[in-house]
Amino acid sequence: MDGFDLEYLDIGTGPVILFLHGALTDMHNWDKLIPFLQQNYRCIAPTLPLGGHRHAICGAADLSVKGVARIIEAFIKALKLAPVNVVANDTGGVYAQMLAAEFDSSVRSLVLTNCDALDVFPPKPFATLPKAVNIPGYVRGMAMLFRFSTFIKSSIAMGLLSHSLSAYELKRPLRSFVNAKDIQNDFKEVAGAWRNDVTQQLGTALSSFTKPVKIVWGADDVLFPVDLGQRLSTRFPNASFEVVTNTRTYIQCDQPAKLAQHITAFISAL
Repeated sequence: MDGFDLEYLDIGTGPVILFLHGALTDMHNWDKLIPFLQQNYRCIAPTLPLGGHRHAICGAADLSVKGVARIIEAFIKALKLAPVNVVANDTGGVYAQMLAAEFDSSVRSLVLTNCDALDVFPPKPFATLPKAVNIPGYVRGMAMLFRFSTFIKSSIAMGLLSHSLSAYELKRPLRSFVNAKDIQNDFKEVAGAWRNDVTQQLGTALSSFTKPVKIVWGADDVLFPVDLGQRLSTRFPNASFEVVTNTRTYIQCDQPAKLAQHITAFISAL
């Protein structure tokens, strides 16, 4: 990419699936899911500059919601992938929605799992974050707290995201965020752009996205309840909706085999 680097995983052969992760994690957030898909699909998972990245943007790109969607679009073009099947989770779901709204020619189909949408961006427990990151020292304080596993697993940090992930697994992608001021500054810019007026506008714009959409929602999610996924599905003219039990936000970690089944059935029917 011009002026900065994106790390990515590229494995398997077949139709391309592009995986978009959420905030404060990285491409390895998909490690439990991809083995179920790589025999039949080319699985590409970039690490987006959302706080879990190792190579800072340092002002080389716009990190607004539309700006991150442009980064994804540029990545798709650089690898000559278009059109791709997009699978997105958590904050990555917002960037996938923006990609579909602004760059629909690069999207073949869209699979959204538990994610920000409509009036939820960010979810209620983190609603103050977009303003708080602008308080001097706030993000640095976050980084210091993320050194502690007990904090990582708490409900005010990342404990609500998964039934199955350990504190170590949640903490692993945060090493650069904890130690590097440039990464913290990137996160501050990203999180400062999270506002539900953006997702509400997307909810209207996506009524024009006519390509196939599958929404697969974890039933136990406190941050993104099932009702949100149901409401989101009604905004697309060509969408179907499924619920998967025994999973929180990170459905790809809690129930990877079931999610893979839904993805495979959906894409193979296109």
